[in-house]
Amino acid sequence: MSEVEFSAKWWVVEALLDTEKKVLCVTGGLGGGKTDGLVTLHHDRVVKNKLSKFSMFFEPTHRLVETGAVPKYEKHLQRLGFIRGVHYKVTKSPHYKITYLLGIGHEVHFHSFERPELIVSVDVSHVTIDEAGDSEKEAYTNARRRIRCPNATVLQMLIGGAPQGVNWFADEFDSEVHEGWDLSVDRDHVNHYKGYRRFIIWTDENMDNLPSDYIENLMIDYSHNPGLVNSYRFGKFCPLTLNAAYSNYRQYNDIDDIEPSPDRDVNLTFDFNAQPVSWVSIQRIPFTEGGRRIFRQVCIHESNDEANQLSDACIDFAVKHPPHIFGDTLIRIFGDRTGHAKSHKIDGSDFDNIKKYLKELGFRKIEICAAKAVAPEAESVDAVQKMLMNNLLVICKRLKGLRRSWLATEWQVGVRKLLKPAKETHTHKGDAVKYYIYQECRDETGNYRRKIFGTNK
Repeated sequence: MSEVEFSAKWWVVEALLDTEKKVLCVTGGLGGGKTDGLVTLHHDRVVKNKLSKFSMFFEPTHRLVETGAVPKYEKHLQRLGFIRGVHYKVTKSPHYKITYLLGIGHEVHFHSFERPELIVSVDVSHVTIDEAGDSEKEAYTNARRRIRCPNATVLQMLIGGAPQGVNWFADEFDSEVHEGWDLSVDRDHVNHYKGYRRFIIWTDENMDNLPSDYIENLMIDYSHNPGLVNSYRFGKFCPLTLNAAYSNYRQYNDIDDIEPSPDRDVNLTFDFNAQPVSWVSIQRIPFTEGGRRIFRQVCIHESNDEANQLSDACIDFAVKHPPHIFGDTLIRIFGDRTGHAKSHKIDGSDFDNIKKYLKELGFRKIEICAAKAVAPEAESVDAVQKMLMNNLLVICKRLKGLRRSWLATEWQVGVRKLLKPAKETHTHKGDAVKYYIYQECRDETGNYRRKIFGTNK
């Protein structure tokens, strides 16, 4: 093949030249080009380790393997002039694998960290870990143990991700805090004793590959918390918040936007305790990953924060779930138990009126499912936390209000009660979701659930 030139970021160039360090680490902001740089480095090590048979590339979830790592790896090969089916092939089962053809024969095995105890396999030449802040340390240590191929020229781990608070990733690679690091080169730090090298990159440095308003939108999402800005824009380790209520919310809980399905129940959950009226729509949707089928609760749409009346909120819902498509879909209504209280201003309760408004808009199958018992605040937050931790609750990226709610909602100091200052609005959508999750999903496993319509006596 003829030589191909492409422009690489400064840290990628430095890392390409460093074949001596045991671990090369990059921490960077969202959209900073970390994954693209890591696949560039991984391919380079394949070429240098041409006598080795295997290497590994890890993501926190199978979904990120399928939608992130493999497509970006292929994109890099293609910009080098590689042709699928000629120079390499992609295998999907039993796990994703890219095999180099034409005499090299090297296999890059792609895995997720969802079962770190299963990272036991063949000896490999090198390992890449993407989004390391979302993994367990057990996955990191198990993966490092596999780097021992006797035919390898460069035995190395490549690791990167956006800092996700103060955790094992920070304990291992926070060069600005821990002793033993040479900080003489700005944002290019070396720990000679451990054989580590850490690059710190900014989202701003990758603007040639991002939408023009990317930084502006990033600041809208995270400027309420300086720790989030330092982590998600400037790649620095720092506490995201000391009292975060939804501390298990991470990048892997975000998915690309999908549209709701009229063939699945729509769970419409409300928070009535403040203006504007807040709602989130959720569907239980199957994902096929690694040869198995897993169901997740997907937050698909949210209120527009302009509705001060229930009727306006229902119209907003109808715009995003058109009645001509969802007219015969079961709409299940959840929310704060205060929605059952009768109003002295209008006939019926809030839930009764939501049902009435939705019927007037053309929805024919509506069921009020909200419990009348209190949903304990701490326990309902814990239910959401469990779902987020197990990656059984995910959110479409367009739901900026719910994302901000999960990032900004805090506990009061010293007590297990949510902090709700006067006139705040950021807790509302998180509250709406926790009512539904606490009532319906406390025992969620992600397995198929069969509906039982009746029993024989």
